[in-house]
Amino acid sequence: MGHRANLVVVQDGRPTVRYDHWAAHDLSDRLVLGPAYTLRWVCQQECVDDHAGGGWLDEVWSQGGLTMDLDQRRLVWYDMPAGLDLVRRRVVAGLLARTWSGWTVQWAYDGIRDLAVAAGVPPERVRNPDIVDLIIAGAPREVALREDPPGSKRWSPVAGEPEYHLVTVAGGGELSVSLVDQACHAAWLGSGLVARVLAAPAVTSGNAAGVDLGRHDPRGGVHVDLDVARMSYWSTLDTYGLGEHAAERWGPEFEIVFLKERIADHLALAGGFVTRQAPDMAAALIEFLGDVTRTHGPSEIHPAIQALEALESVLPAVPAAVNPAIADHHPIGATADELAAVIEHANALFKEYGSGA
Repeated sequence: MGHRANLVVVQDGRPTVRYDHWAAHDLSDRLVLGPAYTLRWVCQQECVDDHAGGGWLDEVWSQGGLTMDLDQRRLVWYDMPAGLDLVRRRVVAGLLARTWSGWTVQWAYDGIRDLAVAAGVPPERVRNPDIVDLIIAGAPREVALREDPPGSKRWSPVAGEPEYHLVTVAGGGELSVSLVDQACHAAWLGSGLVARVLAAPAVTSGNAAGVDLGRHDPRGGVHVDLDVARMSYWSTLDTYGLGEHAAERWGPEFEIVFLKERIADHLALAGGFVTRQAPDMAAALIEFLGDVTRTHGPSEIHPAIQALEALESVLPAVPAAVNPAIADHHPIGATADELAAVIEHANALFKEYGSGA
């Protein structure tokens, strides 16, 4: 139980590795206060340089983290909430661009591997030798679509289905569309994904008016253009080194293009047949500021206590076994000026969102 994160500070060319058992859940709430607060908070956490492997988590256990390079003024980071919600990530990015002025801020598309590389550590240090087998073992299944409204030939994901990936295959003037659950990124299935989609597409441009994803964005996507032999993919979450394996899994005939988190690029490749509703950025900003307020409130509850209380509410007769690592979390307070700066920058973002940004 936990939301494990490595927190790495590079100074004078040397990385110092720290650990927090819960930071992957609220890292973005802390980063938006700027580099001064972030450095104070990181230095408050346990230094694990002398632990096995230099204190680094591997790609199975790491759920978030950061590398803060003081020499290069560069921040590389990721956490779970921003990894699961593209709109939230855009809000956080807007705030970080202001509160980390003068820094280069980058999302860790390859998770802990990107943190290691940014710290000057070989990515092999954080690799799990079984990661590919673990990923492929979770082969995704199809997610249902519904005709909405009935008789319109316009389709949308069925409410209550699991989080999913969008897969589109174009060729010969037709587009086939399928949704698959996110047990693993659909691109890991390799070139066999094409035959799977063409054999049983959810909808095709020849028999449907289109697909509307609404505001429930997929967690990633794959677009295959058979006419030019190109596979393009994107992901909101850690891709676990997919880029290193994509050519092997798709074969030499396919050009591989990584679109990062750009869902809009995927929809453009699909020629407008798949659409999404414009996100409500103002509402997302309000929701995020609520999280920031709770994280930095005067009576922040330790996440371990919250987890134990949740367990006791559903398992009252079972004594909770406490992992000593739950104590590896040491929040610190922000200054009034740091909190006021976030509010000031948030107000500026509200104005941008009001103009349709």
